Amino acid sequence: MPFTPILTDALIARIMLEQRQELRPPSGWGYAAWPLRAEASLATLTPEGWCNVGWIERGNHRRVKHPPRYQIWWQVDTGEVRRDQPAPVVP
Repeated sequence: MPFTPILTDALIARIMLEQRQELRPPSGWGYAAWPLRAEASLATLTPEGWCNVGWIERGNHRRVKHPPRYQIWWQVDTGEVRRDQPAPVVP
């Protein structure tokens, strides 16, 4: 049986760092991470077992009018991480 870690603030910080590094290797610089606290994340638990652990946004707002923003989700049962980009809001 695979081991699933307990959701903690430290685990959320590690997940967010890994996601930033995937977007812009090797350091993740240029993307700002906005993690949720573990309690707030667990409050977003869906019936399928996903928790929203935060979002990541492109850091340079001067050059990009609407920077891309990604929601980061963590699966409670498997430990899988998913990055979703919501559809852009059209004014």
